[in-house]
Amino acid sequence: DDAQGGYLVTKYLLDLGHKKIKGFFKADDMQGLKRHKGYVKALQEAGISYDPDDVIWFHTEDRKIKPALMAKEMVQNGQLPDGIVCYNDQIAVQVMEELEKLGIRIPEDVSVIGYDDVGFSDILHAPLTNIKQPVYQMGRETVKQMIFMIKEKEYRRQKVEFYPELIVRESVKDLNS
Repeated sequence: DDAQGGYLVTKYLLDLGHKKIKGFFKADDMQGLKRHKGYVKALQEAGISYDPDDVIWFHTEDRKIKPALMAKEMVQNGQLPDGIVCYNDQIAVQVMEELEKLGIRIPEDVSVIGYDDVGFSDILHAPLTNIKQPVYQMGRETVKQMIFMIKEKEYRRQKVEFYPELIVRESVKDLNS
C-alpha cells in the first residue's frame, strides 16, 4: 500500500513538528504517484496547504541526476525545508549526499526519509528512517500466484495488499523537543 507508506512517512515528520516538507517523487510509475497521494493526504489532515512547488517530480531517465540537482538548487535558493520525503532510499541517499556536500547536516538542519529499506540505509552518516516493505511475503505471494497459473493454465487477477512499516532511525530530528 504505497499510498499508506507515503502517508506514514509524511505524518511521522508532521508529528515531530515539521511544517515545511518537500517531496521527491517519481512521476512515471504507480508507486511514485501513490506515495505522493499519501504525502498529500497527511498534509491535508494536518491542515497544511498543498504547494506544488514543494514537490520535485523526476522520471526514470533523469533519476540519477535531477534529485541531487534539485537538492542543490533548493539550498542555493534558500528554500531548505524542515523535512524531505523521498520516493525511495536511493533517491534519499542521493539527496543526503548532495546536501552534506553543501554543508547541510542531517538531521540537524533537515530531516530526510526514504522508502524501501533496501539495506544500505544503515551505512550513512545518519542512518535512514524509511518504510520497510514485506519483501519476503510479497515474493512468496507472487510465487503462489505463478504456481496457480501454471497448474490451472489460467490467469487470475488478484489484488493482494501489503502494509508498509515505518522504520525509525537517525535521519529525522524531533522539532518538538
